[in-house]
Amino acid sequence: MGNLLDVGAIRVIVKNQAEIKHVADKIKSRFRVIKEHDYYAKLFSDHPYYKAIHLTIIHKSKPVEIQIKTSGHNKIHKRTHAQYKTYHPLPSGLKKRLVRESEQITKIEN
Repeated sequence: MGNLLDVGAIRVIVKNQAEIKHVADKIKSRFRVIKEHDYYAKLFSDHPYYKAIHLTIIHKSKPVEIQIKTSGHNKIHKRTHAQYKTYHPLPSGLKKRLVRESEQITKIEN
């Protein structure tokens, strides 16, 4: 639990990638952001299928993480989150399918 930064989390689901940036910009203009991860800009070898922007803000003196993602990428998140949280790697065949699915979603929701 030493890496835990936030005490709460909010997930914002949007229609497309342009809305992700718009929502992130609105949040940044209203709150103090103490941490930002742009999973669209970065390629993670463990989770190359994961696409979202995470912002950790301060709200009422407490850190809160806001995850902004499209509905398609949220569906991928729901299918893989339990294994991610328990540190169980995905089978390689499933991981490859998720990467292809993520790429298709990114094209459609762009």
